[in-house]
Amino acid sequence: MTKAKVVTSIRPQLASRGTWEDKIGSPLWIGEEKFDGTRYLAAFTRTGVRILSRRGIEKTDRLPKLVAELSRWQATGDILTGTVLDGEVVAGSFSETISLVNSLGSRGIDSVAKYHYMVFDILRDGKDWCTDDPYRIRRLRLDRLFELLSGSEGAIAQLTPQFDSDDLQMSLSQIWEAGGEGIIIKNYEGKYQQGKRSKSWIKVKAVQTADGVITGFTPGEGKYSGTIGAIVIGQYRNKKFVRKITKISGMTDQVRYELGSNQHKYIGRVVEFAYQNKTDKSYRHPRFKLFRDDKPARECTWEDS
Repeated sequence: MTKAKVVTSIRPQLASRGTWEDKIGSPLWIGEEKFDGTRYLAAFTRTGVRILSRRGIEKTDRLPKLVAELSRWQATGDILTGTVLDGEVVAGSFSETISLVNSLGSRGIDSVAKYHYMVFDILRDGKDWCTDDPYRIRRLRLDRLFELLSGSEGAIAQLTPQFDSDDLQMSLSQIWEAGGEGIIIKNYEGKYQQGKRSKSWIKVKAVQTADGVITGFTPGEGKYSGTIGAIVIGQYRNKKFVRKITKISGMTDQVRYELGSNQHKYIGRVVEFAYQNKTDKSYRHPRFKLFRDDKPARECTWEDS
């Protein structure tokens, strides 16, 4: 297997949903903000920096400003060739995201005035794979790395801040009030399980969200006559695909008219939506959030929402 294939075969670890209240105050757990952005791996290869999506798709040419910054760090030797970082691209401040980044995927993100690549894990440090190391060791590696880069004022790549497990409830409330997505609670002893939904990462969302597959559209009425009214969403439930699990609205006019004029192109794409709560068969008050080009349709399940 070539080195290029090794890089593109890497899959990031995913977080699980689970109980978290019993983690409050535990020295084995640490908290981070759950960013509402787009997941990317940054690989420092002999031929240059490569940016890969969660599914291993090359995105290097979509993020030239980030690539240029990371390439400078590699050229100075501050980041060793072979290193692979895991993080999320978000726009605005550390706790603020712009829906444009997500609704357009990574297309056009470099036109956004300010965005960051929030780094929260490391899979490889130079020639050393770190995936079997406990998270506390991987975080120490990241701390040392970013100490070397601390002089880079205004850098796009930033180390994700953390807060103690004593502050989980307070931090969740603050992030919620600021309009954030939620928090991720991480076990200090957990290994990095590539491509798996690990119980050593627990996601706690301030707002309930789910992912679904676009299966159709309803016609728009009134001011939206001639375009779409709502998006019909399907999900896998008990391993069977249900083509109409709910209908979502809440799109911006720009997204609505884009969908209306290119309906056939969007059938089968994955979207994330927010909702108030679930009934036995559907979702209450579902609202469009963003497109999820980084997530395959097979992972859009009723059970995971």
